Amino acid sequence: MNNANTGTSPPVENPLERQNNPKAGLDYWLILVLGICSPVMLGVSLSIINPETGPLANFKVLLVTLSAGLVAYGVNRFAIDRGAPLAAIGFQWAMVASLIGMLSVGIGMFIGTYTGVVYNAVVARQLEDNGAALMRFVSTTHKASVDSTRAGPVLRLVSEDLAQLAYCEKNSSCLSGASRGGFGPVAAALKTQADRANAIATAFERGDAERRQWLKDLNRHSRRYQETLSNQTLSILERRVDLQAIHTEVQQVALVMSESLPIGMLNTFTDELQAGVTVSGQFDATRKLNDVLGQHGDMLADELEALNKSELAAPEFPRAAGMLDSLRYVGEFAAFAAVIFVAELILPITLWLLTYLRARWEIEKRSPPADPPKPDVFNGLINLDQLGGSNSAAPSSPKPESIDITGEEKPPAEAPRKRGRPRKVAS
Repeated sequence: MNNANTGTSPPVENPLERQNNPKAGLDYWLILVLGICSPVMLGVSLSIINPETGPLANFKVLLVTLSAGLVAYGVNRFAIDRGAPLAAIGFQWAMVASLIGMLSVGIGMFIGTYTGVVYNAVVARQLEDNGAALMRFVSTTHKASVDSTRAGPVLRLVSEDLAQLAYCEKNSSCLSGASRGGFGPVAAALKTQADRANAIATAFERGDAERRQWLKDLNRHSRRYQETLSNQTLSILERRVDLQAIHTEVQQVALVMSESLPIGMLNTFTDELQAGVTVSGQFDATRKLNDVLGQHGDMLADELEALNKSELAAPEFPRAAGMLDSLRYVGEFAAFAAVIFVAELILPITLWLLTYLRARWEIEKRSPPADPPKPDVFNGLINLDQLGGSNSAAPSSPKPESIDITGEEKPPAEAPRKRGRPRKVAS
């Protein structure tokens, strides 16, 4: 019998009943293959990242890999087989739990797999960046050596000028303006500062000679670094060990070079010249003397500022690469990141969405169409029941006595008699 004739609608198929279908679809095999390949990629990545070696380290990697693989497969499988149909029939918490679980598992598997896949490339990139930083350091050190050579002649000039003023003051009191010469307090102050400038100039010249020698060693270490970095016969981890040793030697050379120049002595001497001295009882001589010393102090301060700007510390050797380092270079390894991201996140979420949409489509397809409301043409105009022309079988409330449209009352309609079997008349 046709359902349209009987007035009954076909039963709506519950999408959850599809789980009992023994026929496995393409989504089942895709999740199964992903559940096998994803832990394998993760295990290889963890074995590369793990700095430990030995049976115990391998066992830990295996245990973590199996646990992560089972969790990822279970979450994706239950989210697609159970969560999507439940969400399709209106259980919104199933959608929330499915998407949160799939995103959490997918992001974790992506980070673990991607970090290990690009680990060696990231280590090589770090070492290349460190080599470039060393080259910049060597170049800056060359410039600092050139700048430091100017400090010695300036100190010599200051020493000679102060020595000449001390000689002049001793012979004719040309600075203090006293009537007689002699080696007074002004000449003594000038002679003291001239001797200090001469000593610091000698120290700078000796430091410059030592720095040039250390600079040759720095260039040699820099060449060794580049040669070791480009040695393809060694693995990147073996090269990293050798490069770290070379980098340590570079830092030691840089430390010796920074201490070869008497920067501290020059700084103290400059401050003393700018501060000036006091000659007891000779205010005019003190003012003239401090003007001369201040001019020389300002000249040395300019040279000191140039030296401080050119002094740079050697770069630090990069620490062992980790997750953040891998993500920092994600732009250079976008191909690996895109493939792993699609496998760990895009594929499961796409299968979940397709399963959800298919379940919604099945519900819509098997649901009975809604009957359109019948228009009531006489709504608000006249009540057919009042005219006695309605034979509707629908229950209604008790009606008052019928009134004819002429205004005359009509007797109430008699109740219909029950039809029964005719009685037999006795003969």
